[in-house]
Amino acid sequence: MPKPKTESKPPYLSVIVTSRNDDHGHNLMGRMQAFVDCWFHQAARFNLSCELIIVEWNPPADRPSLFQALSWPKERSTCTLRMITVPPEIHARYQHADRLPLYQFTAKNVGLRHARGAFVLATNIDILFSDELMAFLAEGKLDPAKVYRNDRVDVEADVATLKGPVAILEACNRRVIRLNGPSWTIDLRSGRVYNIFTSSFSLKLGERYARLRHLLSVAQRLPRLAGLILDLRRSGHRDSAQRVLGSLARHATPYKSALLARKVRAHVNACGDFTLMSRQNWLSLCGHPEFDGYSMHLDSVLLLGAVASGRVAEEVLPHPMRHFHIDHSIGSGYTPEGEQQLYDNLRRRGLPYLSWEDVERSVRMIAFSQDQGRFNADDWGLAGIDFPEATLRPLDQAPIKP
Repeated sequence: MPKPKTESKPPYLSVIVTSRNDDHGHNLMGRMQAFVDCWFHQAARFNLSCELIIVEWNPPADRPSLFQALSWPKERSTCTLRMITVPPEIHARYQHADRLPLYQFTAKNVGLRHARGAFVLATNIDILFSDELMAFLAEGKLDPAKVYRNDRVDVEADVATLKGPVAILEACNRRVIRLNGPSWTIDLRSGRVYNIFTSSFSLKLGERYARLRHLLSVAQRLPRLAGLILDLRRSGHRDSAQRVLGSLARHATPYKSALLARKVRAHVNACGDFTLMSRQNWLSLCGHPEFDGYSMHLDSVLLLGAVASGRVAEEVLPHPMRHFHIDHSIGSGYTPEGEQQLYDNLRRRGLPYLSWEDVERSVRMIAFSQDQGRFNADDWGLAGIDFPEATLRPLDQAPIKP
């Protein structure tokens, strides 16, 4: 099979996402179109040399491909699109293929195997990026000795229905519903604080203790949190900001947090939406752990393994750099209020998943391992298989297909 044409000079940044045309989480194509439009718009605006690699995993036979279903912006002066298709016959090899239509992190590993950028950002198709974050990426000053993380800000689902990247990005600053820090999530609608290391559906006494541990973790990052809250106040979220501040004031405590007690500390909350490091480090770690089951916590295992191995040091990019997550339907992915529904759904479907205790055990094993953070065999990312690829380069008017 002939290879698609590529530019002679590799891009600075490769961006890896995966999806399929199955309406997962409701209005999937709308959320994905918003992602595509905003990414190409900002890449051109900030002159970011990049490639967007979309791995279409197990495309449904009765629906158009993502390449056909999405509109591709003409404004793509600095970004190449690469669409790699993993066909249903490859998907069918997996044990739970009949109940799990997309193996998210194996799909992203396919993208990593094909990435050409000096640095690689693993993210998702319902993520948008603040202008401040895009400007930072375009500076070309990323450090290969670091893994970069960033706070995720959840926004209302209907921002994806707005027309044009400018309107969508402006709405993201006004329609915030959750803030996600290193070990905590704050729901701005209720003022409730969730500890991601402890089930939010624990007994009342356990829940109180979890909140105390978690709020101290929040307090340790008050400068960044304060910036987010001030930004909320400026954009009209005065009531939400006041509820969060009131919650912090009521529950402040000197107790040692669960995050500090962990030997390997990293910003694991929603890390599958933004993990950025050099391509060389991604390859040396053999990508995300490949697990024949639901994708829960595999991103955390990768991040903690990378830090524990000593290959990289974590840097959390500060406010106002942030990425926005377009909200999805309850139970279709992890949200604090939908946690129980998600787990009930997985158990009903007979799909295995990692608990947080499994994550901690996996990371502790690194200290006794010769593999230094590697969780996969050498054939990770479906190595050795030639996949169909369509390419849209900055100056191409039509896709180049193999």
